[in-house]
Parts: sequence; structure tokens; C-alpha cells
Amino acid sequence: MNKQTWAGEVPMSKRAIVEKDLADFFEKNNVIDRMEVQDWNTEYRKLDELSNWGGPLQRLMMQAIYLIAFTCLLRFDEVLKIQHHHIEVVNRDHGHIRLTLPFRKTHQMGQIKPFALWFNRKKKHLDPVYALLRWIHCSQIKSGFIFRRITSNSDQVSLKDKPLVSFFEHSETFLSTDYNPTEP
Repeated sequence: MNKQTWAGEVPMSKRAIVEKDLADFFEKNNVIDRMEVQDWNTEYRKLDELSNWGGPLQRLMMQAIYLIAFTCLLRFDEVLKIQHHHIEVVNRDHGHIRLTLPFRKTHQMGQIKPFALWFNRKKKHLDPVYALLRWIHCSQIKSGFIFRRITSNSDQVSLKDKPLVSFFEHSETFLSTDYNPTEP
């Protein structure tokens, strides 16, 4: 048992995301002065400032990733594999899209039913359609993987049609004793 458990705190998974977290995330990501694209130099992005952790495009992308994972109960690695052709706009006026995935860890033999997603105008922080379409519009991705790497020195989406990869897929590199972050 750790100190928090001894103090009477209820243990909670560090990965658990609840509606309040998404509302806070949405609110912080939609402040107008944070929507200016700037270079990620040391003047702009100080490591000790949690409120300034990424550029506008990166925050929009993360908002969409979290909302799709939350709404569809997907793993992050499943969300990161979504491609443009997996998304179909069924009814633009009512904000209805269909997300058809050819992969799910829990459905390895196929028979995956599509996800029907709708606008949620009452709770925009829980609106995966708004977040996804806003991300696609702002990123200007027209084909291939929807969620791609953001360049390290500016808030630009990679032109390479490669999915954003999870840190966990490469964690052995960081955990090995041979890893030297100063080497190119």
C-alpha cells in the first residue's frame, strides 16, 4: 500500500478519464489566445508551465483522440489507426457520422459494428463529431491516417501518411540502459 491509500484516499486508475476531465480539457483548449500558432521555442514553451504544453493543432488533435476513445470505448492505439476512409458523413445537417473500423482488439475475427456518432450541442466537451470534424478541417488531412505526428519545432501536421504512434510501442527504447537522449 502506498501513502495515499494509508491516508484514506480511494485508489483510482491513472488512465481513467471522466466527463469533468474532458470538460476541463475542452475549456483550456478553447481559449482564444491559445489558438495562435507559434514556434515552440524556449520563450514560448516553458517546461514548467502545464497550461502551455502544446500548440493549438496538437491540442485539437488530442481533444479529438480523447473524445473518440471515450465515446466509442476504444483503446488509444485503435483511435490512432483511424483513416480518412473509415469516416462517413451520413447526415451533415444533423451532425451524424459513421465510423467503421476494420480492427478492434476485442473483435479479432471481424464482425465489428460501425459507430454512429452525433453532434452533442448541449455538451460540446462530449461532442466527438465536432472535435473530429474540427480536427480534420484544421489539419487539412484529406486522406490516409487522421492522427499524425506534429512537428517538434512548430505546430504543423506531418505530411507523411503515417499514424501517430503510442509511446508504449517504443517504451523499451526508453527503458533500456543504452538509451542516451543527447545522441542525435
